[in-house]
Amino acid sequence: MQFKKIMDNLLKRHKTQEQALLELETKTAELFKQNVKNNIKQAKQIEKLTSDTSIKTETLESAWKTIATGIDEKKKLEDKSSKKRKNNKFRLEAIKKDFNKKYPVPKKK
Repeated sequence: MQFKKIMDNLLKRHKTQEQALLELETKTAELFKQNVKNNIKQAKQIEKLTSDTSIKTETLESAWKTIATGIDEKKKLEDKSSKKRKNNKFRLEAIKKDFNKKYPVPKKK
């Protein structure tokens, strides 16, 4: 009688272990499949991110237009300043001539 009880307990334990191992195998297979799907998804995302440049072409184009516009405006200002300096130089020369006519400096003897 006791032997039968021991055997029944062993069979119950064996069946419980078998069920636990089957569940473990099933869960492991599910996790493995999910891991593979996640790896593929991440690989696609990484490829997408690394295939694009970090600075978009539109951004570079906009920056270039801003720089070119700035250079053109600076050149215009330089030309305007240069013309103004020349004009001022001629005006100062005229003032100097006028001054020298009105107030001539006597020549040294």
